[in-house]
Amino acid sequence: MGVGGLEPQEFGKGSYAEQCTTNEEDREEILEAALRIVDARGWLATLVPVLDMANHANGYMHNMEQANDSRTHSDIEVVTLRDVKAGEEMSLSYNECNDYTCYGIAHTYTTPFLFADYGFIERMSGTQRWPFATSEDGEDALLIELSLASDQEACGSSDSEDSPLHLKWLTDNPDDEQIEWLQVQLGRLKGVEEWVNYTAARLEEEDEAQVVLEFHRSYVTAIEMAVGWADGTPPEKLCSVNQ
Repeated sequence: MGVGGLEPQEFGKGSYAEQCTTNEEDREEILEAALRIVDARGWLATLVPVLDMANHANGYMHNMEQANDSRTHSDIEVVTLRDVKAGEEMSLSYNECNDYTCYGIAHTYTTPFLFADYGFIERMSGTQRWPFATSEDGEDALLIELSLASDQEACGSSDSEDSPLHLKWLTDNPDDEQIEWLQVQLGRLKGVEEWVNYTAARLEEEDEAQVVLEFHRSYVTAIEMAVGWADGTPPEKLCSVNQ
């Protein structure tokens, strides 16, 4: 790494906390921070150098992927999925990856669960998937996918997060009872907006407050798009639907 660079060190020697502080009172907090790093950036209980630096995205933004399965290969190879422009961010998928850890979870490990585990909202420039459990047994669940509209000429779209949206039903279209359920939930979410804003303002970390507000806005948008399509009054932001 050149003069003054960070030299590789042998794993398993010494303590993370001891190397980062000499204050005994700070060690527990530092170890908790280290655990959060592994939990947030790691691959199950493993950290994979460089690969762990890539953020998550699906859709067009998903432009890189591992080429082999971790059960059968000790080394992980990474390939691009399409031509990548200079300066473009490299993104992989946390729920559509080419590994046994991702098999079968593309439509179950969705936007709300990614938010709960990692603390971010999927970007519309990729895709968001929102599940709606319209019955207690979960058998009548709905699932939609939202993304920026790809037909830019027809939709007046751009790469902005404020661009028109494309909605895709990943389950059967909702029936009348499910539409009513969506309308009730939309009213409930809008009804707690003031409380959400108040609660977020009391958080110590501004970044945490912003992501809480973003999650609430995104949830409202998702249900607005679904309800708008279902009752025949699509919001202006909803450009196209694939049923």
